[in-house]
Amino acid sequence: MKTKSLLLSSLLIASVAQGAIVAQWNFNGGSTTTVPGGSSAPTPSVGAGVASLSGSATATFASGISQGGSSDPVITSPNNFGWNTSTYGAISSAELVNGPRFNVSTVGLTDVKVSFDLRFSNTSSRHGALQYTTDGAAWTTARFFSTTAGDTWVNNITFDFTSIPVVNNNSAFGIRMVNAHELTATGTGAAAFVAASTTATYGTGGTWRFDMVTVDAIPEPSTALLGAIGALALLRRRR
Repeated sequence: MKTKSLLLSSLLIASVAQGAIVAQWNFNGGSTTTVPGGSSAPTPSVGAGVASLSGSATATFASGISQGGSSDPVITSPNNFGWNTSTYGAISSAELVNGPRFNVSTVGLTDVKVSFDLRFSNTSSRHGALQYTTDGAAWTTARFFSTTAGDTWVNNITFDFTSIPVVNNNSAFGIRMVNAHELTATGTGAAAFVAASTTATYGTGGTWRFDMVTVDAIPEPSTALLGAIGALALLRRRR
């Protein structure tokens, strides 16, 4: 019995130590006006977190299956919607400022990873940056992202925060996706904000449509151990 208990405990720890979704937003609903949380603060479909808009960005909901569609397994619209963000600002005043924001506590968690799908409209900026905060105020760029064509989805844009320990066990962790002047965010003047389509010019009404915004992580070893011990104790009581 002792051997079986040790084996079960090891299996439980290994199972708990695997990555799991902490928060995910699929923005689905019966209509564009009934998505839970509304267009300014949609609620997560899985887990816990807070979505909001940074800077001048505004948002509505629009189809998640258009132009090839997102990775959402729901293939009808409704219910498959994406968070359609706009009002990204003029070329001269909108560098790394405007876009959606997602705050997700990582208390008791490690090995944080983020992924999302994004549809660039023709007149949206072709380039953007994924930034993160660990204090709710200061933002650091984790990576830049871009597209080669407008009016299409780029699915599963990812970043692995494993090598950034300060992100772990942090109640103030958050991410945001903001538009950039170019792939390295150093462009200025008339060349800034190259439009997603070569046949269009950048416009402040261009849209970025987000779907399947996901934060996953692994419980810290102590948290995993406590969970395994609790499960094992429950099993023993049942026996």
